Order: sequence, then C-alpha cells, then structure tokens
Amino acid sequence: MWSREITRNLSMKVIQINGLFTTVIGILTQHTFLFLMGVILLAWYFGNEFYLQTVGKKLFFENKKERQYFFIEDTDEIKIILSNQGFLIKGATLRLKISDIVEPLVENHKITTHNYAILPFSIEKEQVTIAIPIAAKKRGLARISSIEISCPSLIGFGEVTLTLHSHVKQECIVYPIAKPVQTIISPISNQMGEVLSKHSLHRDVLSIEGVREYVPTDAFPNVNWKASLRSHQLMTNIYPAVAKEGWHLLLDNTDLDKDEKELYIAGFADICFQLSKKGIPYSLQVNIRTTGETPFLSLPRGEGKEHLQRALELLALISLTALTYPLEEAYQFYQTKMEQQPYVLYAGHQTLKRADYNTTIFHLKVRNSNLAIQSQEVSA
Repeated sequence: MWSREITRNLSMKVIQINGLFTTVIGILTQHTFLFLMGVILLAWYFGNEFYLQTVGKKLFFENKKERQYFFIEDTDEIKIILSNQGFLIKGATLRLKISDIVEPLVENHKITTHNYAILPFSIEKEQVTIAIPIAAKKRGLARISSIEISCPSLIGFGEVTLTLHSHVKQECIVYPIAKPVQTIISPISNQMGEVLSKHSLHRDVLSIEGVREYVPTDAFPNVNWKASLRSHQLMTNIYPAVAKEGWHLLLDNTDLDKDEKELYIAGFADICFQLSKKGIPYSLQVNIRTTGETPFLSLPRGEGKEHLQRALELLALISLTALTYPLEEAYQFYQTKMEQQPYVLYAGHQTLKRADYNTTIFHLKVRNSNLAIQSQEVSA
C-alpha cells in the first residue's frame, strides 16, 4: 500500500561511531562507566534504526469508493481514515494533493500551496479519521492525486516518508452553475404520446373522456353501444388528444473554445432544472469521447430528481481537453439507438439534418454573453 523512504540524520551516525569507540575503550581499559555509556549510545542508535525500519509498515489507509457532490461555493470535508496496528506514530504530517476543482480550507483560510493540504496528526494502535475541510471552486471532477505521511523518529533523528501508491477512490463532483435561459417553450408535438394536448391529431383510444352524438365522419369502431342503447341513438366515444413531450439536449464539442463550452454547459444546466421542474422528460448527449459501450457522454430519456442529478453529473464531467467524437455519428446514434424526442435542442456551430417531420430542431444561441433558444430555420 505504501512505498517507504527513510531519511537518516548524520547525528545518528556520530552517535553510532561514538558508541562503538566508547565501548571499545571501556573494554580495553576495563572502565565500567565508559563501557555502559558506549552500550547506551549503541542501544540508542540501533533502537532508532529499528523504529525507522519498522514504523508505518502496519499503517493502513481505508480506500473506500465514495463520491461527494457539491454546488460551487459549497463546503464539506474529505475524510482520510487510517488504521495503525504497529508502533506509535507521533508528530506525523499528512500531505495531501487534490485537484484544483476544490480548495482545502482550515478555519476558512487556505492552508496549501498548489492545492496541497498539510495536517499534523498522531496515531496509536487505533483507527483515526482526519477531516480536511474543502470548498468547491469550479465545475468538474476532483480527485486526490497523492497522499504522503512523514513520520519522525520517536527516539532520535530522521524520519520515514510513506507515499500511497494505490489509486484513491474518493472523488468530489462539482455541479455547474446554471446560467438562466429563456423559458423552455412547449410547441405542439407531432408524435404520439401520453401528454394531453388540445391540438394533437393523436387520440388515446384506451382512455374515454366522454361521449357525443354520432356524425357520419366518425369511425364506426368508435361507437359506444352501451350509451347508444340508453339514449336510443348512436353515440361516439370521445378520446383525449395526446402528444409526446420531451427534449433531446445535444452539446457539440466541435470547435468550441473554453468560454463557449462553459457557457453552453451552464445553459444546459438551467434547462435541465427547468424541464425537471415542469416534469418534462429529456435526454442528453455530448460528443466527447469516453470509454465503454457508448463511445461518448450520453444520458437516456428520463425525468425526476434522480435524472436531474445524473444530468448535472454528466455536465460536471465534461472535460475541456477531451477528444471530440464526430457529431454526425453521435447524432446518428441518437436517431437509431436512443428513444426519439419530439424536440432537439442543439448547442454548437454546425447545422443538424432533420431526420423526419416529427422532430423539431432548436438552437441554443449566444447573444452578448446571454443564451437564447430559437428554431434552426430561423438561426440558419
């Protein structure tokens, strides 16, 4: 778990030489005091050496997988759990380096250089938890990149530096700031769905909201025979008009500079909040290469608080330096492998090809550092 590096002090070498010399002189001169002094010096030296060789070998770091979630300026603690089954470690120093997505704090003051946190601690044969206060500073994924522990000698000079060589599984995800976008419009959808819509051409034949008198243009299977018998005239079922509601949010990473990308991410975060508040389902796609079954960032259609959290997490994980996946292939994947939405909201510099008349494409546009939604036909 740990790599060990021993730093010895020249003073102990002097003590060793003096101990050997004094012991030899004591033996040769049969001087008891000199002999005892030499033995004490040698015992001090070898005891110190034994401690340096042994300390920290039974110190264990509890490397449990954990994710903490933040909004920018939120504060919390990273907890480092250590368990010691060996010699007492006293006056040690924990040195931890973490991504600059978050900032280590102590009593509301930064205590690090280049995002290193330095904390003193001691540990006997026990388990201790070292809490490191942090504040979220910007969107992204923060990981602990290194943990070092410096253990000074208890009985002499020198120290042992323990460096963790395993990957730390604790992570911090900082959600993006939501930049206000004009209210999400809900145009009439041409797709069959479950949402009531007065102007939809589709009817939910499994639900009946009433009956009316039959007219020649009514389909004969829609006749309600029970109502017709009671009223002694043909009556027709009234089915509610329904349409599909939902958005597909597509962020195109092609040729976006840092500021544009962050602006679009902030806009998509606001849109996800708006859609979730209204109970409108949505899916999300970013053409940035990833490993796994889907070669780019993608979130299938969903709604609710858990879906919002997954969407914000995906937006938080967008890297500014990641490789771009071809937009055409990513959009083709959406059209063939993902559930189709009646509306597509695209953010980027290109123009999407409309797959069919049932899909309406909108663009998220930047205007004087503000974000606005307009149809692709208008933006083109």
